[in-house]
Amino acid sequence: MRMPKTSNTSPPPGAENLDNRQISRAATALPSAQSSIPLTDANRHPYGSPRDDRNRLNLFVRDSRDARVSWRRSSTGSDVAPETPGLATQQTTAVDTHRSPLVTKMPMELTQHVAKYLPAAAMAALSATNKTTRYQLNGLLRERKDFLDKSKTLKALPRERRFEALKNILSGTHPRADVLHDLINAYGHIPREHRADVTKAIEEKAALLASHERDEVRDHLNSHILSTTQGLREWQNLRAVDSFHDEIAATESLDADQQIAALVMLGKSIGGVPYEYRLDAIKSILEKANAPSILLALEGRFIGLPPEEMSAGWHAILDKAQDPKVLANLAHHIGFLPREETSAAWDAIFEKTQDPRVMQQLARGICDLPEAEKISAWNEMFENTQHPKVLEQLAGSICELPEADRISAWYAVFENTQHPKVLKKLAWRISSLPAAEMISAWDAVFAEAQDPEVLERLASSIRDLPAAERISAWNAIFEKTQHPAVLGTLAWTIVHLPQEERRAARDAIAAKTQYPQILAPLAQSICELPEDKRSAAWIEVFETIQLPKVLEELAWNIRYLPEEERRAARDAIVAKIQDPAVLGQLPNIAE
Repeated sequence: MRMPKTSNTSPPPGAENLDNRQISRAATALPSAQSSIPLTDANRHPYGSPRDDRNRLNLFVRDSRDARVSWRRSSTGSDVAPETPGLATQQTTAVDTHRSPLVTKMPMELTQHVAKYLPAAAMAALSATNKTTRYQLNGLLRERKDFLDKSKTLKALPRERRFEALKNILSGTHPRADVLHDLINAYGHIPREHRADVTKAIEEKAALLASHERDEVRDHLNSHILSTTQGLREWQNLRAVDSFHDEIAATESLDADQQIAALVMLGKSIGGVPYEYRLDAIKSILEKANAPSILLALEGRFIGLPPEEMSAGWHAILDKAQDPKVLANLAHHIGFLPREETSAAWDAIFEKTQDPRVMQQLARGICDLPEAEKISAWNEMFENTQHPKVLEQLAGSICELPEADRISAWYAVFENTQHPKVLKKLAWRISSLPAAEMISAWDAVFAEAQDPEVLERLASSIRDLPAAERISAWNAIFEKTQHPAVLGTLAWTIVHLPQEERRAARDAIAAKTQYPQILAPLAQSICELPEDKRSAAWIEVFETIQLPKVLEELAWNIRYLPEEERRAARDAIVAKIQDPAVLGQLPNIAE
């Protein structure tokens, strides 16, 4: 028979006079597991693994066994060097529990103390080999098995019944760590709306455990909470909010300049605060200080919140704002407010200041006002400003006015100033005027225009004029300037001229310049023509201009030709040039 492995230990003083019964009594007086069994990182498992449970049992078994074996050897004259046994051991060795002297002699009290650390398999092993402890261990095993069976069947229940079933199981559960770990493993099967209650109930049970067991249960519970997307999001949200408010509170200990700088940084990083807590974060910062730099950092951070919270955030900043930059930003974001609040918000900013920077944003914001109030807001601004940048924005807002009011507004701006940027915007808005007024408005701008940008915009607006007026407008601009940007725009608009005028216009452009970027639009614009006219235009350009850049655009536009004419056009390009840049634009005729 194999003898149990012994360590170099000696019995405590007087152990040589103890019999087996006295040793058993001494074992029952061992300190509690919490204070006597140190768990190192090497043998600690966060969720109470079988290895951890086995190590705990081994500590009890080995120390008690070593005490008995060492005493027996010393009493028989063995030469084993005596040492004092102790529960605090550095190494844990495997124990043959079926043959250990402790298994056959373990007192009932020690069994009760050890059993709560054992997994089901160890309970069954002890129960099978020890008649003294069989009944008690069988009871513990039955309780554990019954709970495991119930927790495993939770997911088989309908969702609405799982929470009640788990509550019933938990209410009758003795606060044992292994049982709570099994319960936590069923956490993912509980409907999301009940998980907070389950968490609270488990924490209440865990509070009754020993400290290291309580920590293990809480770690296990947290890991399950964080393993669910919703739980992780809630945990991260709360953590982010708490951290953010702690940082706000910490600024109170700084001097004024440092506090403003810190609050500016917090305002810029407020995007890290979850949406549902962002309004509170904005208000918390505003309570500390309202320097313009802080308001600028906070402005716009309310975008994306629910409508009522967006409005509350916007007005919270407006109440503190006096700086034109802040008010201009607020005006820029009026469109994010609920439609019924935009008019009052617009008026509130207009009453605070007529600074040109703010007025520009208010002019842009006219499009966000209710239809009935747009013209009155436009007139009010026009009467209170002469600044070119504001007039430029008012000219750009003409298209937002009722159609009957557009022509009077257009001429009001035109008569007020002939600033190039304002004229350019007025030329852009010619297309918004009634058709009968377009040509007179175009002529008015053309008469004052000298800036190439204004003429380029007028050239672009030729397509919006009545068809009979387009060629005269095109010729007027062509005769007034040969600026490359203007010629390029004129080349693009050739496709909008009457069919019989296009070849002459192309020839005129080609005679003025051979600059590829100007001539390329002659080919690019073919796709804008009606399908039945594209082929003739393609041939005209191909016969007129042979520049590689133009041929490259022609090669691309083969896709827009009638299907039966594509192969002939492709062959014409291939015969004319072998430039890879051009050939690379040719379509696959099979498509």
